[in-house]
Amino acid sequence: MAVEFYVETMPQNLPAAVIRCQDGTELACQVSPHPRGRRITFVDTFGPNEVKEYRYARTTAPVQHLNTRQCYVGAERVKDIVNNYETTSYQLPYQFENSFFRLRYKPGKGLYRLVDKRSGRELIPSDGIPFFTPVYECTPVRNDGICPAEQERRLLGRNVRGQHSCQSPAHLDEVICEEHGDVFTVLRLRCSMPGSVHCDVVLKLYEQLPRTDLRLELGKTLSTDIESVYLPLTLALDQHQLWLRKGGSEAMRPGVDQLPGSGMEYSMSDDGLAWLDDTSGILLSAYDAPLFYFGELEHHPIRLCENLAADNHRPVWNWLMNNTWETNFKLDLSGFTEYRYTLWLTDETDPESAMDLLHELQFQPVVRIIG
Repeated sequence: MAVEFYVETMPQNLPAAVIRCQDGTELACQVSPHPRGRRITFVDTFGPNEVKEYRYARTTAPVQHLNTRQCYVGAERVKDIVNNYETTSYQLPYQFENSFFRLRYKPGKGLYRLVDKRSGRELIPSDGIPFFTPVYECTPVRNDGICPAEQERRLLGRNVRGQHSCQSPAHLDEVICEEHGDVFTVLRLRCSMPGSVHCDVVLKLYEQLPRTDLRLELGKTLSTDIESVYLPLTLALDQHQLWLRKGGSEAMRPGVDQLPGSGMEYSMSDDGLAWLDDTSGILLSAYDAPLFYFGELEHHPIRLCENLAADNHRPVWNWLMNNTWETNFKLDLSGFTEYRYTLWLTDETDPESAMDLLHELQFQPVVRIIG
């Protein structure tokens, strides 16, 4: 598990730190900026209900020596030269790799490759909207006499979108490496999307954990049209089965483990999703938005559940926000919000155990500074 705590101090007072266990073993740590001082992050292993104590101390930051025998940075101090001396920085605008994941991203294209290095399997489908690229959907409210404004939402039906709706995926404009250290790397994918004034995807990848933290920062504009924001979570795992759990019930497969004739376009899941096969699995936690949509984002005839195995392999979307349903007050989506996710690689293959593990993984160690 990742462990982090912050110290209320000026940045110059804590340029770097050292963390030691009770037995004196030193753990690799990373010191980062924090709104109230400095944040210290490290990784350790815990047993059930285990309590550990650590000691931290201030230390000096390592001196950055200029290696004049290797041409790896120019006079602009931008590390964009291909070299064998410092092999990470010049690749960060295009790709990132650690012991568990291999990522590829590109302005205008988005995050288009995510490889599970355990098996070498590509996790992102080659077609469709790139993984974790937010999509803005809008059905304009017409005031042209064809359809009264108050009827627009009723006419959506179970499609939750009008025939004249349009979908606008975010456009990746720039990739920024905000932090790179011994414990984790933070990449900010700066995007632009209709209906928003701010749209950034932030990735945090740990060097020692089979885990990726993802965060969407969204600043939504004001509109009286019918709107939704979706986040694509489809993984290219044809041999896996998709599982979720809602309301404390047993694990279920959407589109398969449902009453025949019931709706299967969207469903809640308390903790997130699990893709499992006979040998491994992938867990995805959605902390802030428990509503998921299954199928294509298009106006289509609604097909009710027939318990078909193929319906467990439809496109998966996290439905972040909408003002679809009629209310007794005007509803809009404007404002700034943040949505957090974590993707784990796991060897768990049993659905119930996987969902239990997904629930447990959402609880980070509680840190108290004493003495």
